[in-house]
Amino acid sequence: IYELLSRGYSEDDLKKICGQNLLRVWAESERISNELNK
Repeated sequence: IYELLSRGYSEDDLKKICGQNLLRVWAESERISNELNK
């Protein structure tokens, strides 16, 4: 995160990036969980 800030990304940009990554990982985790529980 510090590297992205040093490259000129704003805090708002980082919040969006981190939020999108969290949602992507969460969705993938749920998908895998559903497959394993079949």
